[in-house]
This record gives sequence, structure tokens and C-alpha cells, in this order.
Amino acid sequence: MLGGGTFGIVTLAGLAVIQGRRVVVAWHERRALERLTEAYRLQDHLIAARTEQLSAVNAALLEEVAKVQAVRREVEESEARVRAVLESSQDGIMMVQEGKIVLANGRLCKISGYSQHQLVELPPFGLIAPEDRGWMATLHERRLRGEVVPISYRCHLLHRDGVTRRSVDVSVVVRPWGGEGPVQVVVSFRDVTEKLVAERDLQIAGAVFDHTAEGIIVTGVDNRIVRVNPAFTAITGYSAEEVIGRDPLFLRSGRHDKGFFDQMWATLRETGRWEGEVWNRRKNGDIFVEWLHIVALPQDEENHGGYVATFTDITRRKAAEEVILHQATYDALTDLPNRRLFDDRLDVTLASAQRHGRQFALIYVDLDHFKAVNDTLGHAAGDTLLSEAARRMVGCVRGTDTVARLGGDEFAVILTDLDRFDRVDEVARRVRLAVDQPFFLSEGEARVSASLGVALYPKDGLSAADLRRAADRALYAAKAAGRNTECFAS
Repeated sequence: MLGGGTFGIVTLAGLAVIQGRRVVVAWHERRALERLTEAYRLQDHLIAARTEQLSAVNAALLEEVAKVQAVRREVEESEARVRAVLESSQDGIMMVQEGKIVLANGRLCKISGYSQHQLVELPPFGLIAPEDRGWMATLHERRLRGEVVPISYRCHLLHRDGVTRRSVDVSVVVRPWGGEGPVQVVVSFRDVTEKLVAERDLQIAGAVFDHTAEGIIVTGVDNRIVRVNPAFTAITGYSAEEVIGRDPLFLRSGRHDKGFFDQMWATLRETGRWEGEVWNRRKNGDIFVEWLHIVALPQDEENHGGYVATFTDITRRKAAEEVILHQATYDALTDLPNRRLFDDRLDVTLASAQRHGRQFALIYVDLDHFKAVNDTLGHAAGDTLLSEAARRMVGCVRGTDTVARLGGDEFAVILTDLDRFDRVDEVARRVRLAVDQPFFLSEGEARVSASLGVALYPKDGLSAADLRRAADRALYAAKAAGRNTECFAS
């Protein structure tokens, strides 16, 4: 049996062994823990490095995505700008690729009458009028073969209605030039129909301006001449160089007063046009009469305004008309007003007297014994005597009075604006005495006398008919009294 001391030693020894084992175990555990910790640390490092690497890759990817999105936005914006340009263009535009229309703008739709969906269904030359398709197709084929051909030309575009043709200037661009990728042909159509019509109208207007027989004056708003035509020069004698910048009034003859031109301008301002007879003066000093027509030009943002005056020299026509009128209203033998003109002047005198409360006298004159002159000396002598008698009677009155031959040996006198009736008696006596003087004719001497009947307005009548009857009664009384005298109706 062991003693208590031995047990203690053994126990201590056992404890030491146990303690040693524990130390060994703890060391191994610590080593294992250290290795594990190191492994975790390495793993964390690798994870951090991988995370950093992935973050860099992710950032690069995000940058690429942003670049792609920016490019896409730029492309979209560029396409929007191109589309806006296409749609705002005044030219019709289409793109042809691989023999098909792939794009067309709104202007081309408007010109052609097709919708965009309808246009892309058409063959490339479907818009071209049949008479132009052949040579245009040939040009296109030569262009695609690389030959040098015109890139612009004029043709006719056929409207969807199959009838209307529009004149268009065509421009063609082919891309790419010798590069890779599909060939795209961009074709623009500029509608020049209205332009051609306007040019043709201008040519016609120019031809009319240069070749018309009417003189034409174009002025600005300041009424200064800016252009005249050849007929103006032919009529007035002034060249264009001599009149440009001048007021047309330099042509005036002096026959029209200021009131005439004031009225003309008032009418122009009110209605925009005026026409009438105007007397002007040529470069050589001759006065001529023209029929003038003036039109005011519109004044707005596109037009500067002004006036266009056209005129025709009617001097010869006016002279011919005056001859015809004179022949119709004047006696061919004595050149006195005839009965027609006398009646008109009597009506005018009566109206004026009624309006202004004035007096006038009507005198009928009949030559006594005139038939004897015709019978003894012949009708030629009688005609000469009538002409001389007329001249003598005209010499007895004022320029404002009227002496007329009513026919045969009958004459009439109108004395206007009388302030006293005793003057009528004086004139009647002068007329009678003038006729009573001998007439020395080539056929011989002749003598006649005159009987006069006088009617006074308003004393002897208020109408022309009443005055004629009163003067006729007075003339009958003068003849009944033995002729060669004057009698008053009252």
C-alpha cells in the first residue's frame, strides 16, 4: 500500500502530465487558429481585390453604357434634326435604297398628292411623268456605273390624280461614293411651276411694255418716274434718260389749272385709279391731248407702291371728233351754230338764268328780199351774201352771246346776262343796220334788209318753247310793219 506521500507525488506527477498535455493541446489549437485566421485574412484580401477588380470592370461597363446611351441620344437627336430639316424644307425629298423609296418628306407628299405610306410603295420613277422617265432612268443607270452625269435637271412630276403635272428642278446625291454599304440615292424636287408661270408672265408683260402703242410711265410713291416704255418716247419725244427721276408734271401744257390736278389726286387717293383727257406738251413744244389712265400700285412688305400711268395720243382722233362734232353742230356755209346747237345753248342759257335769277333776250332775224338776190345773181352770190351777213351780225354782239343760222335766210341771236333791257334795243338796231349795208359781191352789188323779233326772259316766257313762240310772233309783227325793223313781243 502506498503511503500518503507517495499518493501525493503520483498525483502531482499526473497533474503535471495532464498540464503538459493541455499546454500542447493549447499550442496546437493556437496554431490552428492562427492558420485559420490567416486563411480568413487571405480570403478577405482576395475578396477585397476581386471586389475592387469587379468595381473597376463595373465602372468601365457603366462608362461604356453611358457612352452608348450618349451616342444613341446623339443619333436620335441627329435623326430628329434631320427629320425636322426634311419636314421644314421647301423641297420635296426622298431617299432611294436598293431600288426602293425608303423615305419621303411632307413637302413631297404635298407636291405629289401621295401620302408617305403611298410613296414608299411606288417605284423610284413612279413620280416622274411618263415622257421623262426614259431619259431619267438612263441617267440614273449611268450614274450608278460611275459615269459623270448631270446631278440636276428639270422634268415634270406627275400628280396622284394622273393629270396634273408640276415642273420641278431635280437634284440627285448618291452616297457612299465608292465606299462600302448600300448605295443610297437622295433626290430633291423643287417645285418651280409658279416660278415658271411668273417668269412667263413677266416675259409677256415685258413684251407688252416694250411693244404696246400706249405710252407707259411707272413712278414711285414720291411720283418720281422710275421707268418709261418706248411708246412714251415715241409720243412725247423724251428719252428714258431724260425723264427718270422727274415728276410727270413737267409734261403739262398749262391748259389745266391746279384744281384739275387736285381733283385727280383726290380721286386717286380715294379709289386707287383715275382716267380722263389730259393736255400735255411734247419735247418739241407741240401740245397734244391724251387719254390717261392711272392706277395706284399696292404698298406692302413685298411691294413698294407707286403708280402706273398708261396713255394714248388721241390728238388726231380728238381732231377728227371735233370735225365731226363741228359738222353736226355748225352751219357749213356760215360756220355759225346750227339749229341743233342753238337749241342746246338756249336750254343752257335758260337754266343758268333760272338758277342765278338773270335776264336774257332771244332775237329772231329774217333777211328781207333775199330770194331776189338768188334769183338775179345766182345761188353762189346768195351763199356769199349769207356768209357776209353772218359775219356782220357776229360783229354786233359780245363773245359770250350766240349768233346762229337756223336755216335759209333765218338767223337767231341769244343775248345773255342782261342787266338792262334797253341794251337789247341797241343790239337789235346794230344788227338791222349792219345787214342793211350793201353787199359787194363778185357777181354785183346786192342789198337786203332784216326784220327782227325780240322776246325777253322772264318777261315774255319762262320756258324755251314760250320764248320761241314769243320771238316768232314779234318777227311776224316786224314783217307786217313793212320789214327792215325790230319788234318786241311785249
